[in-house]
Amino acid sequence: MPLLGAAVCSAAAARHSREVVRVELPFETVKTAKLMIVRVTIARKTGDFLFDTGDELTLLDREFAGLPKPKCDKDTAHPDGQSGITTVKWVDVGPMCLEGFCLDKRKVGIAELGFFPRLGRRIDGIIGQDVLREFDEVLINYRTEIVTLRFGGGGERNAKP
Repeated sequence: MPLLGAAVCSAAAARHSREVVRVELPFETVKTAKLMIVRVTIARKTGDFLFDTGDELTLLDREFAGLPKPKCDKDTAHPDGQSGITTVKWVDVGPMCLEGFCLDKRKVGIAELGFFPRLGRRIDGIIGQDVLREFDEVLINYRTEIVTLRFGGGGERNAKP
């Protein structure tokens, strides 16, 4: 998924204009866990993220972020092989791109996500409500496996870009 320089813009700037922004984000449903996976690019690095409308915050895997492994602490270790969702610190990242639409700097939590046994695969991050609230509408079409994110247009509900 190439990062298009012309597509980089601030959500806040577009939100204040009358321009309609519509992003169609393909997703994959992991049937065994009934979870959605989307491709997200952060600082030109693309990974698999859970699309979680129930998660309040966006998290980024420590390894995906290129941060060193913290010293092992028996209170935070997970000997049973489960991924830890304990946030170790907050960082600014950016741009964060969903398909061709990019949000400028974002504050995200860094967590030990890695391999999710429930999914049988590695997860690079979780898109939470803090990102989804940037948009006026979030429409999930399970048949086509497309999430449509939209804002702008002065409140016109069915406006097209």
